[in-house]
Parts: sequence; C-alpha cells; structure tokens
Amino acid sequence: MTTWYFPKEVWNLIKRYEHDLLYPRKYIKKIIKDFKYHIHTPYWLGLHQFKTFEKQYHFLKENKLTKDLWNIYSDEMIYFKLHNEIKQCNKIYY
Repeated sequence: MTTWYFPKEVWNLIKRYEHDLLYPRKYIKKIIKDFKYHIHTPYWLGLHQFKTFEKQYHFLKENKLTKDLWNIYSDEMIYFKLHNEIKQCNKIYY
C-alpha cells in the first residue's frame, strides 16, 4: 500500500486557504472591534478592579465574542495587543 504525502508548500497553501475561509477579514475586524470595546469598558465605567492585565486577559479568554481571537492570533500576539491597548486606555482615561 502506498502512502501519499503533500509537499510542505502545498500543505501551507491549503492551511492558509482554510484560515481565510474560516476567518474572513470582515469577521476578524469585528473580533478586533469587540476586543477593543471590552478592554475600554472597565475604564469608562470606572470599574477599577477589572483594569488589571490578568483580569482583562481572563475575561477575553472566556468571553464568547472574543474566543476566536486565539484561533486568529498567537498567544504572544494577544499579550502584545492587550498590553498596548491597556497603555492606550491609561493615556486616554487618566
């Protein structure tokens, strides 16, 4: 019995198309918009206990609207984006 293997380049192309079909640009923009909304909410509501990085990360990880964020970006990229958005909030609201 013979086995077939895809060349790595072909496999990468297939995975890229799969990603584009599962997460179109419009959907990614919506998730990013929800991400920013959820990060800014504790700041404009004055909920000081939810402003920490850990609380924000935990909320994003469990929220149904932003769960797909981890399928689109790596964990390190989400850390980076979250950190930058919290710094932006601190500039705006303080």
